Amino acid sequence: MQLADAVAVVVDLPMATVPEARKVRAALSGLRPGVPMLFVVDKGQRAEVVHAGAIGASAIANRPLAKPDLTKFLDQARKRQSLRRSASAQSRPAQQSESAISIRSAAASLDGLFKAVTAGDAPDHVKVYAACDEVATAISHDGLAPWLDTVRSHHQGTMQHCIIVAGVLTRFAQAAGMSEADVRMMTRVGLLHDVGKAVIPTALLDKPGKLTDEEFAVIKTHPYQGFKFLAKHGGVPQDTLAAVVGHHEYLDGSGYPYALTARAIDAQVRIATVCDIYGALVERRAYKAEMQPAAAIAILEGMVEAGKLEGALVRLLARAVLG
Repeated sequence: MQLADAVAVVVDLPMATVPEARKVRAALSGLRPGVPMLFVVDKGQRAEVVHAGAIGASAIANRPLAKPDLTKFLDQARKRQSLRRSASAQSRPAQQSESAISIRSAAASLDGLFKAVTAGDAPDHVKVYAACDEVATAISHDGLAPWLDTVRSHHQGTMQHCIIVAGVLTRFAQAAGMSEADVRMMTRVGLLHDVGKAVIPTALLDKPGKLTDEEFAVIKTHPYQGFKFLAKHGGVPQDTLAAVVGHHEYLDGSGYPYALTARAIDAQVRIATVCDIYGALVERRAYKAEMQPAAAIAILEGMVEAGKLEGALVRLLARAVLG
């Protein structure tokens, strides 16, 4: 069978170094976009985990590959294939569950926000707050995993990412025992955090390959663009604005737009950063399958070791999404 015909791939090759990882990426170049990939790595070898994530791993397992890990991956691959066929066929109307209703509400509020940004109009905060209530209630009742499956089946690109991050932040806040008001606040952060991408060319946002330095410089303007829009029209609390502008800042000062260090990054901003990265890893794109939760957490743990993220927050997210 040709690689182009594969519906799932298991990769067990050395990639602890950059040259090795490049060879693996080249070997997989003939793979169809979106095919799930299980990467097998040496236990404790963070470099291999990071390289696997960069290549587009859907799941990561330790060497030697255990039969239960392989069986789980193949079962999930079959499930994803079935979901995609079902969504493509559109043979039946979307289920009227709380999750489906809340996701439509979130999508409608985001669509309104993005249109407001491009038109220079004031955002409809009533719609945003109503969507946040529905999202928080649905995730509390239905759980995060099925909610995310529904999002991935019906939305793409930046819309999918914003809704996923809103759901992840909601689940994080619920698992942390936050008050109902704070849970809603974190949900709002998720819906609003990337509103600045409304002014970024879609070709850059959806580019499957590596961005040039010039393209990345444009992408890096989106946190401030979102902050500027929301601050101009009012109605958004300062802690939410801080998370919107700061969700790409890292504790070691290597983030953007201001290269802040740990002492200048508030708790809600740190949480937003962790959940934003997790959301990006588990979302589905035309050029990559979604990464499985455990593999995504492994990537975040590597970033903790590198001094970029707060370990306690990653551990709490792991409990929230892995159970």
